[in-house]
Amino acid sequence: MHDKPRRLPHSQRLLKALSGHEPVLIVMHDNPDPDAIAAGWGIYRLVQEKLGVEVRLLGGGAIVRAENRLMVELLKPPLELVDELPSVENAAVVLVDCGLETKNQLYARSSRPAAVAVIDHHVTPTRKRVVAAFRDVRPAVTASATLAASYLREQQVEPGTALATAMLYAIRTETRGARVRYSRIDRSIGLWLTQRADPDLLSQIEQAPLSQAYFGDL
Repeated sequence: MHDKPRRLPHSQRLLKALSGHEPVLIVMHDNPDPDAIAAGWGIYRLVQEKLGVEVRLLGGGAIVRAENRLMVELLKPPLELVDELPSVENAAVVLVDCGLETKNQLYARSSRPAAVAVIDHHVTPTRKRVVAAFRDVRPAVTASATLAASYLREQQVEPGTALATAMLYAIRTETRGARVRYSRIDRSIGLWLTQRADPDLLSQIEQAPLSQAYFGDL
């Protein structure tokens, strides 16, 4: 009997799908939250390191919550908030923390460049099957940042302190206020990121000062 060929790791299949395209446009959902930002930043780092092509991290809307604004201020992710997706013939679009079926993201309002990948931990109900060159949607995983971090680990790409801190914070925000059953990969990636994150920066972000206007709204 012949053994079945082993399937390539997710990270390798993603890089293969993106190979030959430039720029790579990583698209987060509108008003991106920590999970979208951290996961997108992780894919940005992977593409930058392994493919060496132009890559942009894009979202629509604004950064709203005080903690999220402080996270961006302290960690400085390479995100750009824009009104529309650039229309480039050979571009590849990677949707992170959102799906092809969702409307609250730049890709849904664009002329749709060719190659598309989807990385998410949410399942979006839809009646029609949407095909992408690469698709990694795992609802059993706590955060999209877990998936992005796992790709970095598979490819032996070090995230650096700022990105590791962002990813760890993202995973924490996805579990805040709710009982969550961590998957095996969540626990493994959580430990991997904890060894690389800055606990002081993490503490600062989690205790972001709130403005008087915030309490006025309450």
